[in-house]
Order: sequence, then C-alpha cells, then structure tokens
Amino acid sequence: MMKFTLALVFSLTTSVTAAKPKLSDSWEIDDSCDAPRLEKLEEAYSEIVELLTKVTNDLAHVQQPQSANRWGKPNWDRMSRNLAGLFGLQSGDAIIENGYDPGEQYFSQVIYAYDRMYQVLVKGKTVPENGYSGKLRDEDQHSKPLLLCGDTRNWEFFDQNAPDKYDKSKKVAEVFPDAAKYGGAFIRGNRYLAATPGNRNPDLCTDNYGFTLIGQDLITICDDTLELDAEKWPVRDGGEVVVGTDLDRDHFGRQSLVRVMLHEFAHYYGSKMEGNELKKLPDQQAVDKNACLLWTESPGKPVREPKAAGGKDLPKQIVYSLRFCTNLSRDQTANVNAGKFQKNGAYVAGTLGKTGPSAATWTAETYAYFAIVS
Repeated sequence: MMKFTLALVFSLTTSVTAAKPKLSDSWEIDDSCDAPRLEKLEEAYSEIVELLTKVTNDLAHVQQPQSANRWGKPNWDRMSRNLAGLFGLQSGDAIIENGYDPGEQYFSQVIYAYDRMYQVLVKGKTVPENGYSGKLRDEDQHSKPLLLCGDTRNWEFFDQNAPDKYDKSKKVAEVFPDAAKYGGAFIRGNRYLAATPGNRNPDLCTDNYGFTLIGQDLITICDDTLELDAEKWPVRDGGEVVVGTDLDRDHFGRQSLVRVMLHEFAHYYGSKMEGNELKKLPDQQAVDKNACLLWTESPGKPVREPKAAGGKDLPKQIVYSLRFCTNLSRDQTANVNAGKFQKNGAYVAGTLGKTGPSAATWTAETYAYFAIVS
C-alpha cells in the first residue's frame, strides 16, 4: 500500500493572525452538543481550518508548472504523489511542464470539493446559498445547515395525523408526505425523517462514526466519535507519527474526530446540484489490492464474496481507512490478477470493482485523508 513518511504527512505550516473561524459561524449547532462536546468539536474544527488552508494553497501550487527551486519542487512532487495515491491522478510530462489542469474531469472535482469547504469553513461564505433543501435562506430560526451530536437526543416522534410542529394548521403527513408511508416522522430543527410508531430515535449512528443527510442539510457526529480517548490529530499530535506505519494504526485516521468531520464535510460540500437533481458524493464500496469488491462478514473482517456460508447476504464494506482509499485509487490496467483473489492456494474470480480516479474522486474518505496527509 501507499506509505506515508513523517515529512510527507505533516509538512503543515501556518501563519494565522486573524481570529480563526468557528464551527458555529457556518453551522447551526444543536443543543444535543453540550458544552464538553461543543468544545471538542470546535478544537477539531480549528485543525480542519488549518488543513483546508494548506490544501487550498497546495492545490493552487500544483496547477503551476513543476518548480525547479529548492522549496517548490519537493512540495510539488509531494502533492503530486498524494494526488496519485489517494485520487488516482497520475502526473506526466505534460502536467510537469504545465501543471494540473483545473478543467480536467477528475481533478476539477477535487478542486470543487475543497474550494467549497474552504469558502465556507475558512472564509465564512454560505454554500450552497439556501442549502440543498432549498429552504435555509427562508428560515429565520434555521438558516444554516444543522450539526447534531448523537442520534438519541432531541428528535421528537410525531404521528402522521398529529398537528405539525411548525404549522399547527396542517397534519405532519401534509407537510412531510413520507410520514404517511411509515406512520410518522422524527422532527428536529425543521428537519423531517420518516419513522414508524414505536421507534425511539432515527438510528443514524449504529456502526457509524458520523452520518450526513445531504438533502436535509444535516450532519450527525456520533457519540462514540466524541468519546474517543486514544485518537491523535494531524496538527496537534503530528510529532507523534511513527515513520513508515499505516496512519490508521496510530489513530490519526479512522478513530479521529478530525477525520470524521472532514469525511462528513466532504459528503456535504462535495455534492452538487445538476439542474434539479442532487448528485450526492457517496461512500464507495471498498476493494482489495486487486480491485475485488469487499463485503463485511464481521467487524474488521472484509471478505470477497457477497454471501455468508449459509447464504445470507453480507453488507458491503465501505471505503473507510487509508488502506481502502489507496486500493480504490489504483490503476489496475496492467494487473493480470485484477478481479481475482487467492482461495485455497489458487486465484479465483471475484467481483471486479471500479477503481482509479472516477471512483477515488467520488467517495468521501479520500478527501478526508488527502487533507490529513497534505
């Protein structure tokens, strides 16, 4: 897999003189985020501001020809390696001579996602202006996207025939038609989620570190993520990286609030409206080093077959962690074993997944790690 050295991973330098942006500048913070949780969120956000500032500067740098000076060439080369290792964007003579083309299909998606994150989270702009829901601008009370802590507090269940929380003259099902299909809705912050009677919460956090509902302008950071005690953050703890080790083993990755927040922000800001259609930046299904699709037999045990021994369908393994990011970015053209895996000492056919820049620039996790390692 792609190895990251200490110098490669943490070359972050900052010279911030103005007051740093706060999470609450761009997001409405639900009161499920009590004081200790909010303090941790703001601390992680401060790191994210630094990381996005660095990424933005570096992406501008590689759009220029490769520099020959002592600082410019190593930095250009480092970013080029990261673009290849995480997004599958390979350089060549034309790119070295002219820089990366911001109009190129896949590099332009990288620029799009990070520019939107930078404009909102660092510069304080509102993007998209009235949210993907189309109604943030029209709401006096809820004019920003909403960030919640956990999924067990503050969601209220309303029967489909109950008066709406915000418009008592209408039933819930009149305001939110999906309530009629399921029997009711969970409501919070003018967001509506379909619910069946008897459910106590929307169950967004089971097996998740965070969850983004893009069309609802809503991010949930799960309680387990906010309670991690062995995590390391890329700016605060950068000096503790062990050279040559996988970042995940040192908790800079999967078990890190900074990584989780970057991942969820990538879902939200990397998505786009195409006409009237919301094109959501998803989580891709993970692949192994030969591009075989992976499923999950049990936590931490990916397998290459979609069914368990008893015939039960297995859940897909999603791209979380550095290893799955670098697997997804690989060009498999010259790999004679692409789509195969070893079973009982011999290669057998698996299910070939999509890899390379079309997949790697269209999954949230690569954006989180690219910011961390840049």
